[in-house]
Amino acid sequence: MTERGDDRGDRRDDAVWTEDELDAALAGLHSTARTTDTMLATARKRVLAEVIEQPARGTGQRRRSRRRWLLSAAAVLLVVVATVAGVVLFQSATAGPASAQAVAVLDKTAAGTIGSSDPVVAAGQYRYVVTRAWNVRGIGSPSSGPMSYLAETVIEVWAPQDYRQEWMQERATTGRKKWLQGDERQAREANLLVDYPSDQAGKSAVLRAQCGDFGAVDTGKQPCTTPGSWQAPTPEFVAGLPRDPQQLHERLLRDAPGERRGDARALVYAADALRSGLLPADVRSALYQALTRLRGLEVTDGAANLDGRTGTALGIDDGERRQDIIVDPATGTFIGERQVLTGDDSDTDLPEGTVTSFTSVQTTVVQTLGERPPR
Repeated sequence: MTERGDDRGDRRDDAVWTEDELDAALAGLHSTARTTDTMLATARKRVLAEVIEQPARGTGQRRRSRRRWLLSAAAVLLVVVATVAGVVLFQSATAGPASAQAVAVLDKTAAGTIGSSDPVVAAGQYRYVVTRAWNVRGIGSPSSGPMSYLAETVIEVWAPQDYRQEWMQERATTGRKKWLQGDERQAREANLLVDYPSDQAGKSAVLRAQCGDFGAVDTGKQPCTTPGSWQAPTPEFVAGLPRDPQQLHERLLRDAPGERRGDARALVYAADALRSGLLPADVRSALYQALTRLRGLEVTDGAANLDGRTGTALGIDDGERRQDIIVDPATGTFIGERQVLTGDDSDTDLPEGTVTSFTSVQTTVVQTLGERPPR
């Protein structure tokens, strides 16, 4: 017989819970949690088994004992379900196709991003973003075999506080090399063109444009008319990006061409936006969490060194090469990216494991257009 409480519907401490009421209480607990029927059934079965297995006592004692055990059982069962539900909710917020280690690193990076303040660009100042890119350059294949090296290009951008004011970009090939196949002596003996043409080597190409719309300068278009993208995140583009990680993940997949690289291509697009230095902290944090949903993403190097800075590399292997991003989880800093061959390249004969490109990025604030901070 069920005993009811007062008119407010409150239950007395010694009230007996019927099985129907117990089930209803469980159904109402964390109703939004993605628990399964199996979880609930297992927990309920264990608790009811404890009640059933109690030794027989006198009628009055059995009734009081049953009340206490049903009440205790209900409380225990609610705790069990709450615990299970909590775990499921935590996992649904962070778990994804990425490996557990990658998820942990990205969650920490997202938190570090919010914890670290963005550099403040005051009126008259400029956000200075310098990118040091190393890309493979094949220079020929004499009788001794193919020859190639990584060549360094430096791209510097000065972005004003007011987006619509004039920006400046300076790009230069430095002449620095990292040989992958052969060496400079062998290449010159084979009469190969080792360096870039003299009109490029060591010289800078300088562009100026409002809104950083340097592409418009080359094509003769009006600056500030080029739509924003992951490669050129305008204020309008950034404002339109979702801050919810799941929605941002879906947007990233829609915008990145599918091709055969799968989610590796989406990682490239994310790296493009992070490299720009123009994403605010809330977007960067959401983007790191969105990346936990990329299939095949895993930690590939716990101590990746790019341009003298060390971070954690996370990458996706598409079967031919691996796309990595390198981050500092403690501060949420995007350090750079790299591509690594994961199979032999028939075009260049480069072996598996060769780094074919890597890019490091640093962002700071300077006082004047063209100013460079000390390295």
